[in-house]
Amino acid sequence: DGMVMWTSKLYATDPLVINTQKRDGEHVTIELKLTNQLPPTSPECMRIMDCLLRECFRFIDMEQVGRNFFFPKLAQKLQQHKLEIWPGFVACIQQFETQLLM
Repeated sequence: DGMVMWTSKLYATDPLVINTQKRDGEHVTIELKLTNQLPPTSPECMRIMDCLLRECFRFIDMEQVGRNFFFPKLAQKLQQHKLEIWPGFVACIQQFETQLLM
């Protein structure tokens, strides 16, 4: 919806004001204001990391099947068994003590 932006960088000014121009020439002012900082142990951080991980997998042409990601282009066919083996990953992000781990 455009109401939330995640960043790993704190900007020098708050609010950060960006003046830009749309394709049709109209001038637009964008104001970014820090409203919250999440501790690394926050459940929201786990959700953000999960979204980033999924985007990375899609960027490298992996396909999601269930909860796992696979490379269908690298499939190995076993004709005698009528099977295909897709290499892939089972990725999980969880909190361990004070850190998020994958």
